[in-house]
Amino acid sequence: MVARCAITGLPRLFRLTYWERTGMAYELHMESVDLVDRPMTHNAVVGKVQTVVSLRYMSGTVKITSLDAYPLKFHPDEKGLREVTIKRGKKWVSLIGVHHKQFDGIAAVKRNSKLLRHDVGVFKFLLPC
Repeated sequence: MVARCAITGLPRLFRLTYWERTGMAYELHMESVDLVDRPMTHNAVVGKVQTVVSLRYMSGTVKITSLDAYPLKFHPDEKGLREVTIKRGKKWVSLIGVHHKQFDGIAAVKRNSKLLRHDVGVFKFLLPC
């Protein structure tokens, strides 16, 4: 399945584990491979994370790629998306550990159930191991 990242807006790939109808919507329960925080040890590991996307009832016909999540086979560049996603994943894995980096882009942290985003100028930081 293809869905957009809540932080970057970039397309991400997921595996649909199951779906259910809830009133006037469908809930897609999906999983993906991502960095998982280990709060007590202050480090991150690669693992599976769960995501739920709700598709609301719609009347009429809509373009499948306009949905919040849709099957990968309908993406206009399936092969290219796979390659970009694998490359991005390898980059994230290479960043595990302590590093001194210069960053220009979006920073995000999840606090309770809220996602806090911040546009960062040039910023130096240490990633925990």
